[in-house]
Amino acid sequence: MKGTNTKTFVRRTWFPTLAALALVAGIAIITMTWHSRPTQADPVDCSGSWWTSGDPVLITACSDQKVSADDQAWATEEAQPYVDSPPVTEVLQLPEPNEARQVHEWVRDLNSPALGPVPREWKGATSVWRDGAVPTTDYMAWTELYVVSRPTGAGPGSGLGGPTLETMLLGSVGGQSQYVRQWTCPQSVGALHITKITNPDYTNTNPKVPYPGLQSVVYFTTDSSSWPKGSFDMATEAWTLNRQ
Repeated sequence: MKGTNTKTFVRRTWFPTLAALALVAGIAIITMTWHSRPTQADPVDCSGSWWTSGDPVLITACSDQKVSADDQAWATEEAQPYVDSPPVTEVLQLPEPNEARQVHEWVRDLNSPALGPVPREWKGATSVWRDGAVPTTDYMAWTELYVVSRPTGAGPGSGLGGPTLETMLLGSVGGQSQYVRQWTCPQSVGALHITKITNPDYTNTNPKVPYPGLQSVVYFTTDSSSWPKGSFDMATEAWTLNRQ
């Protein structure tokens, strides 16, 4: 009886062990099959949002494909010879570009409701004209120049004298403060209404030659019956007022 019981005990413990080993082996085979399946033939369609599919086989296969593709792309990138970016070459803006030569009236009536918002620097102005442009000291860029007329006592520092003419830059790139000026008319004529500006073209091509500065002549009418017209020469800073 003792020997029989021993054999029976051995059978009962051996069979469960074999079953457990078989289960583990089966899981390992299935896992290896899932993992190796996409790397061999890549039969899985990975278009669309495969990561939200909920299918573990699809997610595993597509993940492997993406990692493999990323590794290949990185290896290809690393294998490329390094090419230094070409330096940025600045272009000398000489002679004066055509767009820098534009002279025209910006707007006739700054108080018109139809005009809408205007730059705060032009608030209270009588008239504003575009007067070409002025260069940086190295002639690598030109900035638009504006001439603004203001009525008596309206300009900064104008005091109680006549109306003023001002030059100003909007969006200066630096090194051009010498072109921002203000002049006060010697006669109390109320206001200056700019009618024309002459600005000679700058034809110089030598970057070592300094820019001559403001050279425009501004023509205007006034609110005065005694001095109805006049002009101002920026180069000489001379006013000319014509009597009626």
